[in-house]
Amino acid sequence: SARFQPSIPETGLYEVRISYTASSNRATNVPVAINHAEAEQKTIVKVNQRKAPPIDKAFLSLGKFNFEKGKNGYVEFSNDGVDGHVIIDAVQWIKVKQ
Repeated sequence: SARFQPSIPETGLYEVRISYTASSNRATNVPVAINHAEAEQKTIVKVNQRKAPPIDKAFLSLGKFNFEKGKNGYVEFSNDGVDGHVIIDAVQWIKVKQ
């Protein structure tokens, strides 16, 4: 597994995006866990890395989640039970203007 833990500058809503390079040998069922403020348990999103990311052909949005400054929010990738290679190029937390 690989965990990315940001330094959240302020409490609020953030869009979480991941970047990977799509290929025919990538996994179609990559479990990505998002540990965020309103979750009693982590939110798990399954990602098909054979499909190219739709945002600028570089990023895929996992959704919008609340994170708290100074708390242990993170995004964690796993290769447990996957059907191909798992690639992680980058993770972004983009503050959502409200």
